[in-house]
Amino acid sequence: MDAAWLVALNRTADVSSTQGGEHGLGLKLVRQIAKAPGGTIQFQQAVPYRLKICVDFSKSPIS
Repeated sequence: MDAAWLVALNRTADVSSTQGGEHGLGLKLVRQIAKAPGGTIQFQQAVPYRLKICVDFSKSPIS
């Protein structure tokens, strides 16, 4: 995964715009689900060809 794509995924803007509008709805839904109770989501490169997704609810009022 190239660095520009990771930057786009980690922006708070609409994720679907990173793929020309065809893909990204699932990632958008995951972000909305995490954000609803105050959580965060971050996408990271995992060596060599993987994507690491970190969802954090530690600052959520329900954790």
